[in-house]
Amino acid sequence: MDRDKVKMPQARRRPKYNEETLRRAGIMFRAFSSPDGKEGLELLCEEFHDGTTFSENPHEMARLAGRREVVLFIKDLMNIATENFGGIDAF
Repeated sequence: MDRDKVKMPQARRRPKYNEETLRRAGIMFRAFSSPDGKEGLELLCEEFHDGTTFSENPHEMARLAGRREVVLFIKDLMNIATENFGGIDAF
């Protein structure tokens, strides 16, 4: 078999984010990158992210999971902003 004719698999690239996702990421990054914003995000993490989402009551467990999901959403958007735009100077 001729090695020159064998197609090598392409490296997977990170998915591109659409403009709306990048816009939202910028908003969250600006809101939570200041000293007060960082402290606010830490408070949200302590209150709603860290800890268990388990409860014997299924309604309570759904509520706890939803609170945690909001914090994860914010953190995900901030990570997208950092990956795509760099530091705070980009905003």
